[in-house]
Amino acid sequence: MKFAELKKHLSTNKFLPAYMITGEDAFLLGLAVGQFKRIVAELPEFNQSIYSNSIDVQTLIDALEILPIASEHRLVVCYEVTGDVSLLSKYLANPNKNSILVFVSGKLPENLSKIVSKFNIVDCAKLDEVHIAQWVNACLNEHNSTIEPAAMRMLLLYCANSLTRINQEAQKLGAYKAGGCITIDDVENLVEPEKEYQIYELSDAVGKSQHGRVADILQKLYGANIPPITLLSMLYAHFRRLLFCVLDPHNSDLAKTLGVKDYAVKMAKQAANVFNPKRLKTICDNFHQLDLDIKTGIIKDNLALDLYISRILLGK
Repeated sequence: MKFAELKKHLSTNKFLPAYMITGEDAFLLGLAVGQFKRIVAELPEFNQSIYSNSIDVQTLIDALEILPIASEHRLVVCYEVTGDVSLLSKYLANPNKNSILVFVSGKLPENLSKIVSKFNIVDCAKLDEVHIAQWVNACLNEHNSTIEPAAMRMLLLYCANSLTRINQEAQKLGAYKAGGCITIDDVENLVEPEKEYQIYELSDAVGKSQHGRVADILQKLYGANIPPITLLSMLYAHFRRLLFCVLDPHNSDLAKTLGVKDYAVKMAKQAANVFNPKRLKTICDNFHQLDLDIKTGIIKDNLALDLYISRILLGK
């Protein structure tokens, strides 16, 4: 189930013996765990076992076998388990009906891959823009603030749809504009764009041959003290992603193939509109040559970055 469906599921009081919360947004993972904690609120010191560090399988099973005190259920939250996981498989075949196991991991752990079917998966991938906008508005309501639609879009773009970052920035903006309406200018002045978004902006400016805008964005990136070789690698990864998007635009597994988030592919498809496949192939080929030149000492990485951008702007 998706994170947005979890609250409704738990409200039925028809709990399953084991859940696995996964996803790239750490803030969502924490919110999901919090929802489970609220359903086992009686005497949490006795009825909740939270193992934030790695524990042995047998220790986990022992905790699950304990009966709750003055409560219908007992909650066991685990982030990493070691040992013979077949013991956990045997437990889940005949679990303690009063215990709820919640396993939390950014991605499906390899050692549980063979028994993952015994868990009910809670997908905490990044929320879609509709749900994120609802979250932002709820945060702003605490400060009696509102936000313009265009400012909302910019906030989501600047934060790359990461609820962890959006929650922080929404609280800040709400306090700043308490009782007022947040504008695009407020977002631009108070929210620092994620590096991922700045790279997207840079490629867009390069693709549109907006030299002044390119210079402004590069100045901000240099000011963030990111090593030129790192920026060069980020740019290459970005343009390589754009190339794949134009070569195989209908591939639904593109994010998985490239090892990136779905949101990154969505942004790449938008950015790719200002390039053609031939130009993107040339840009990627130029990177390979510059990478070789850097590694062989022909050119320094800071000069290579400037040269790379110049070649793209000149269409070479």
